[in-house]
Amino acid sequence: MPPTAPLAMKTPLTVAASLALLVACAGGAPRRGASARDEYQAYAGAPVASFHFWSLDGWYTVDDRHVVVETAANTAYLITLYAPCPELGFTERIALTSTAGTVSQFESVIVRDHRRCPIAELRPLDVRRMRADRLAAHASGPR
Repeated sequence: MPPTAPLAMKTPLTVAASLALLVACAGGAPRRGASARDEYQAYAGAPVASFHFWSLDGWYTVDDRHVVVETAANTAYLITLYAPCPELGFTERIALTSTAGTVSQFESVIVRDHRRCPIAELRPLDVRRMRADRLAAHASGPR
């Protein structure tokens, strides 16, 4: 007896969900601290004056002066702040100030209690290369 339509649909969806989870896990958890900063800087391009910003898809605290923000699929920026922002490591949400949909060096990262942490530098990340390298490292495993 052939499987019913709902069961037949579940198998491809389960496989797709499992594959997506595997890729996400292979990408690794967001890293923090000096080694994380060094890793992100290795994938960071030259500083840019600004970037267009419509939504914040994700963010990761690197340390108290650096945060990675994802603005779209495969689009992320390493933001360096002018001064340490201690709340960055403890906040559950951040916001970015922008002018006419553009984040520049004159904007801020907003953390707990509406504290503004001024931006010093914006650098685009090569997200595709970073994910590919992490997948390759995960596939090779510990040696």
